[in-house]
Amino acid sequence: MMNVGIGTPSQKFNVLLSTGSADFFVPAFNITTNKPKFFPKKSSTFSSPNPQKYLNFPEIRGEVQGIVGIDTIEFAGLKQPKLEFSMADLIDNQTLADPYDGIMGLGFAKLSKAESKNPVLSAIDNNLLAQKMFTLYLKGGYTTNSKNMQGGQATFGGYDTKNCGQRLGSVKFIGGGLRYQFQIDSVSIQGNVASGGTQAISDSSSGDIIGNRAVIDKFTQQVGARWSDSDGAYIIHCRATPSLTLKLGGVDYTLTKDFLIYRIASNKCGLAVGGMDRTKEGFDWVLGSPFMRKFCHTFDIKNNQLTFSQVKNL
Repeated sequence: MMNVGIGTPSQKFNVLLSTGSADFFVPAFNITTNKPKFFPKKSSTFSSPNPQKYLNFPEIRGEVQGIVGIDTIEFAGLKQPKLEFSMADLIDNQTLADPYDGIMGLGFAKLSKAESKNPVLSAIDNNLLAQKMFTLYLKGGYTTNSKNMQGGQATFGGYDTKNCGQRLGSVKFIGGGLRYQFQIDSVSIQGNVASGGTQAISDSSSGDIIGNRAVIDKFTQQVGARWSDSDGAYIIHCRATPSLTLKLGGVDYTLTKDFLIYRIASNKCGLAVGGMDRTKEGFDWVLGSPFMRKFCHTFDIKNNQLTFSQVKNL
């Protein structure tokens, strides 16, 4: 999550960074919540687009709707005037219960329902960053003997030398500049190849590895995981040893139990995977936070590629 300010004087929000969406919303002044809310009348720099836009955001989990505003937005010491954002006056209860105030999508403008650039890509386009890139690091893996780790760091305009070590490889973005989408060479489960070439997207706001339904079904069967409707997750023995390997750009990236198994209760663990069908855009894998916990992600906008590096001190 990241602190951002909107308006003059600045109204502060803690937002989730999402590489799987492209819109930016915070709670509107007229929504019922204890979270911070944006009050347009308290900002001397606020304005509305003409014509006004009222949108829903299908890329964001749950139900979120809101009206678009224009104001000064500040993050990481950068202040940019006249950027669009959304004031959400309808947010589902699950999203309201999440620890963040809003979501800042980091995806390309083509994906935006508001048809606008998010503050990070706007800063890149306006040459406000040292380099046209940003790096995301998520703290550690899931350790089944302790609390699930939270937190991380976003580095805008460069590489995170504090938390990220050796660069392992890169993949080019494909799909016409809509998503952070790339090719998967192969997928292996428990050391055996289960799928040939396919495509994936990166989504920092997803808590799971979502994959081809047939491959995930085979994977969960092999590792002894079973679906639980009441938990909304695959339940697995806490001492199980699942292994999932993705070959990307000719390099193998392997996730093991510390990045796939998380604790639900003292004697219950979940497997951080889910199944999906191939989308019309051609991908059937979504690499969420478990993958980012193992490998730092550098989104190199100038060179149209995603670089993976080893997280330090795992």
